[in-house]
Amino acid sequence: NIDYRRLTCSAVAIDESQTRKVQKPPSKKLEGVEWVDQAVLGSVSMGDEENIAQVHPRKLCEKMWEYAQQQQGSTLIRGKVVQAIIDEASNDNIIKGVLLEDGTCIEADILVVACGPWAQQAFQTWFPNNVVSNLPTVTGIKCHSMLVKPPRIFSQAVFFESDGALGDGDLEVYPRPDGDCYVNGFAGDEVVVEEDPGEEVIERDAIDLLIHAMDVTSTELGGLEPHTEQVCYWPETEDGLPLIGNIPNIQGAYVATGHSVWGILQGPSTGKALAELLIRGSCTCLDLTP
Repeated sequence: NIDYRRLTCSAVAIDESQTRKVQKPPSKKLEGVEWVDQAVLGSVSMGDEENIAQVHPRKLCEKMWEYAQQQQGSTLIRGKVVQAIIDEASNDNIIKGVLLEDGTCIEADILVVACGPWAQQAFQTWFPNNVVSNLPTVTGIKCHSMLVKPPRIFSQAVFFESDGALGDGDLEVYPRPDGDCYVNGFAGDEVVVEEDPGEEVIERDAIDLLIHAMDVTSTELGGLEPHTEQVCYWPETEDGLPLIGNIPNIQGAYVATGHSVWGILQGPSTGKALAELLIRGSCTCLDLTP
């Protein structure tokens, strides 16, 4: 179960000078809006059950790994890679394996850098500088989110629009079939990520902005305390396109990152493209031309 379902999605415009002003049906401004009921100026449908669907990101990843483990015999080794082992004596810089932080060496003839916003750290620390110096820079944008559970299950995702702070914050709310609402927005600046995975610091001010946004736009979500507070980075590239394919000058090294906020949507197709590269030496399912 990956919590797949069809749902609707709307862009809802808010008048921030009228926040906390509760509106009720049959107000025309609320037509097509499921749960936003304060300071609504109007809305535009972005899709319905015919062309909008969702999955739970973690559950999707866990289900795909379950298949790889049970049906394909894949094995998970937990550890932090600190260096790619390369046969530098050869002219082709052939991958021979990786060195882990605990000193373990794992032999391999293929290495895929699929580290999201931490790909830049991998480029800088795993490989000789003179080999990967020509790779595009991978940056990250830090964004906070929270989960709240209203008294009923919603079925409409909302992208907020306004001329004020809510609009600047790119506020988005995604309801889930288990009743949770995933609220995120107010992203940070684009930077080379220095925080380690799993050690990202949650900034209280950012969570407070999300709570305030729900207070002033929805009577059903306003006043709810989040049961989960989170922060993550999404990866960006210089031209805004994913970075997928062979790493130049290193035989057996590949990269897959830079999907911005579309990682869950584009991840499965990226995995298929890489599988074709590894097995066949070329990709037919996607055009990977730079």
